[in-house]
Amino acid sequence: MGDPKKPKKKYETPNHPWRKANLEHEAELLKKYGLRNKKEYQKMSSLLKKVHNQTKRLTSLAGTPQAEHEKEQLMQRLRTLGMISEEQTFEDILSLEEEVVLDRRLQSVVLRKNLARSPKQARQFIVHGHITVNGVKTNSPSFLVPLAFDSTVSFSPNSSIFSEEHPERITEQELKERAAKEKAKEDEKKKEEEPPEVFEPVDEEGKEGTVEEKKEIEEKKTEEKKEKKEMKAEEKVEKEGT
Repeated sequence: MGDPKKPKKKYETPNHPWRKANLEHEAELLKKYGLRNKKEYQKMSSLLKKVHNQTKRLTSLAGTPQAEHEKEQLMQRLRTLGMISEEQTFEDILSLEEEVVLDRRLQSVVLRKNLARSPKQARQFIVHGHITVNGVKTNSPSFLVPLAFDSTVSFSPNSSIFSEEHPERITEQELKERAAKEKAKEDEKKKEEEPPEVFEPVDEEGKEGTVEEKKEIEEKKTEEKKEKKEMKAEEKVEKEGT
């Protein structure tokens, strides 16, 4: 019969793999979503690329019955996976980014539902068979969870971690601390995004500036006053000497 056919690759590698911006972006996503290697990232990236290419092809064939039928099928598939909402249109598909696909992975859903403390722990629970989706044990972290099955993601009843008293289960106190940290991060981010504080005109020309500029102007004024006092004191000493 001969050798079995070599399976076709399920992903595409980038045309320019050594660009600094691409490498930094990949490293950031690998860390954020707990991906094992670049192969997992490239699979999700290739999936999104295929969706974009199909969208462009159907846009060029707009008006034909077959194109309209395929458009509806594509939209339904993406809505089922939770990548687009009911309000979004066909044109919005091209604006989708890789994070939309990565957020639908089982590993991300487990972490988002507070079933694990970190992406690595979520991956461990899935691979070891502790997680079920719609009652079915799933050991693939890259499984794309349909939106309707989000609420069914939980620990397997046969798993030792199913008990709430298990030490690896997240407690309510930990959830409160995590929520407080996230809120603090959001507050810091908002402060950074806020425009610099503007004050009323402080100089003779009536110019406005930031708080730092105001401090600099006040320091200059105090230095000038100090110099004037020293000059007056020196003049007084000279007059007394004569």
